[in-house]
This record gives sequence, C-alpha cells and structure tokens, in this order.
Amino acid sequence: MVQSKVNSKRILGIHILLALLSPLISLFLLLKSGNSRIIVPAGTILMMFLGSAYIYNAGSDGASHLETIERYYVNMEIWEFISVFFELISLNNTNAPSGISDPYLHFLGFLSGSVFGTPELLHVFAAFFYGIIYFSIIRILFQRIDWPKGISLIATLFLIFLTYRGITGLNSIRWWTAMWLLVYGLLAYWNYGKRKFLLLALLSIYIHFSFIAFVIPSFAAIWLFKKPKVIFVIWIVSFFLGASYQLIEPYVPALNVIEQKERYTLNEEEMEKTKALRADAPKKSKRFYASLGETSFRDYSIPFMIVFLFWIRNKMGGNKSAISDQMFAAGVLLYSFGNVMEFSPSLHGRAKAGAAVLILIAGLLSLSELYANNIKLYKSFQARLVMSVFCLSTIPVVLFHLSYALNMLSAFTIVFPAASWFLGGNDFSIRDLLVVVF
Repeated sequence: MVQSKVNSKRILGIHILLALLSPLISLFLLLKSGNSRIIVPAGTILMMFLGSAYIYNAGSDGASHLETIERYYVNMEIWEFISVFFELISLNNTNAPSGISDPYLHFLGFLSGSVFGTPELLHVFAAFFYGIIYFSIIRILFQRIDWPKGISLIATLFLIFLTYRGITGLNSIRWWTAMWLLVYGLLAYWNYGKRKFLLLALLSIYIHFSFIAFVIPSFAAIWLFKKPKVIFVIWIVSFFLGASYQLIEPYVPALNVIEQKERYTLNEEEMEKTKALRADAPKKSKRFYASLGETSFRDYSIPFMIVFLFWIRNKMGGNKSAISDQMFAAGVLLYSFGNVMEFSPSLHGRAKAGAAVLILIAGLLSLSELYANNIKLYKSFQARLVMSVFCLSTIPVVLFHLSYALNMLSAFTIVFPAASWFLGGNDFSIRDLLVVVF
C-alpha cells in the first residue's frame, strides 16, 4: 500500500512536469492511463493550466466576465464583498454588480480581481473547481467501466463524452460548473450511497440560479428509477405537451424569477454559436457543424440514444446495476423537462444539454454492463448498427466542440503554456496558429 502511494505520487509529479511542457499531451496520457488514484489531482492541475491559457476573445462569455471583474472587483472592499455575498446566498442580487446573479462568480471575481489584483486569473480559479468536479466524475467512470481492448463501442462513446463540454465547458464557467456538480452529486450519491452528495448537487443552485429548476426533475429519478414504464410514458408525453407559458404559469410562478435571472447573464449557448460562426465567417457555407452541431445532437442524437437504451436495458433484464438505471432515469426526466419548457428557449436548450451528459454516462455504464454480462448482445449486429449510427450522428457536435476549443485555447497549450502567461493580450489561439502554418 505504501509503495503504491509512493508510485502514485511519482506518477502525479511526472504528469505535472509534463503539463508544464504540454498540457494537451499530459491530458491525453492521463486519460489513456486510466489511473483512478491520480485522475482528480492531476486532472485538476491540468485543467488549471488550460484555464491559464484561456483566450478572452471579444464577444465571448469569458470576455464578458473579465470585463465585469475589471470594472467592479479590482477595488472592491472586503465588507462590500461579504455584504453582497450573503445577499446572493439568499438569491437576491439587488446590490450586486451588473451581470452578477450568483455567489459563485461573485467569489471568483473578488478572488481574482481584488485579492490577487489580476482579473485574468478568473479562469485559473474557475478551472480549479471545474477540474475537481469534472475529474471526480471521470474517476467514478474509470472505476465502474469494463474497458474492452482496442477501439470499441465503449471507447468511442467515452471520446464523445469527453469532447462534449469537457474542455469547452470552461467558457461557460457558471452553467457548466453547476451542471457537472449536479451530475457528480447524483452519480456519487448512487455510487457511494451517501446523502451528503445530494447536498453537493443542490449547491449547483448557488453556482447558476437556473438550476433551481433543473434539480427537481433530476432528483425525481431517486424515486422513479425503478419504474421504467412510467419514465417512458413521461418522456413520450413531454413531446406533445410543449406547454405554453400561459398554461403552466399559475402552477410554477417561480419561472418568472428564473427568467428574470436569466436576463442578467449572457446566454452561453448562443454566445458559443455566434463565436463559432464569426470565426468561420470566411467559409461559413462549409462549416455545417457550427449551425447543426448542438441542435442536431440534442434534438436527434440524444433521443435516438434514449430509445436504444430503453431497448437494450429491457433486453438486459436483471443484468444491470442500479446506478445505470438511476443515471438513465435522471437524464430522461431532465430531457422531458426540457421538452415541456419549449416556451423558454434558454431553459429548453439548457435542460436538454444537461440531459445529454446524463444520457451519455448512462450509455457508458449500460454498454459496460452489457460487455461484462451479455457479450453476445454487445457484439450483435443490432447493437453495433445502432451505435454506429449514433456515433456518425455526433460528428457535427464533435467538430463543433473541437473547433471551439481551437478558438478558446492559446497555441501554447500544445507546448510550453507558460509563454501564454506573459503574452497577455498578444496571445493567439491554436486556430490562429493553424491558419498561419497551413
């Protein structure tokens, strides 16, 4: 045991040193190793390196946050921070700086702008919390998934999962930190059986206020996961509801407050689409993934996967774990909520984006259980055909996020990230480098 701990520390040190040379290569080797002992500390440090090389492109969500910190937080007094912080805890942003509606960004802004006097540290500190949460999820997946050798359905789905809002979620530091915290809280609760993780999931509300709406359908899975037929009916019916605001307003008055809070902040999803389209403007007609990526993935690929998982899980019978049932139920119920919230583009799109993460995790767990308990069905023509179609359908969203990462990260994430720290506003993205070279 002692020797194992010493080896883990040595490997962690190697990954940190490698990250100083190339964060992307270090990240690749870390994920390839599947070492669950060091995945959280090493992954968090790597994410901080990526955060330090974040490019604040004009018009991006990150640039907007940076401007807010430069304007309001550089000279903020501690008493003002504490006063506003407790107001935000009570979900009151009356006296908060413009654009601040949650205590999380308020804390990051004060830490980077006032305590350290360097607003550009925003994404370093954000990456610290983001990395801990995200790689804690990866650690549980590494521990639970049986990995076939070579290229497999499981490995391919895992790559899609990593690409979807893994690194690019750093741009939307509030919403995607909150989403990953909700996911981790649920996954850890069902994996370890400790209720304290549900409290972690509830903290997502204080990172992004809109999660006061998202935790309800997600938590409903705690009681409904053993009733797949009920969940299936809810999901099917949700497509036909498409409830109008006038129809449901008397029953959910809190949506007024949520909508008002949403207007205080930028719509990260729309910002990302705008940014991608702007970056690809010279060849806009050829960049199909910019306009199709997110929409086709949420509206077609994920429902397709949901149908497949309903079928495959029915075939598996008792050869499946409770945790895969629970994650699947949470994903389907959150997606159903997104269908019902069609009257609100922001809640509608974000609920489905969050559900996609839960469904991908449920898919990974289900395929792993299928591989371990029913290899014949795992290798069957039907399963391979469906998964091949699904993977092909995700090409636009994968390209979208790869393209977005190229825009978001400094070229020095490839090699020697420290150079990015000294360039400041003169830094350039990986995409800029590729344009010059090719």
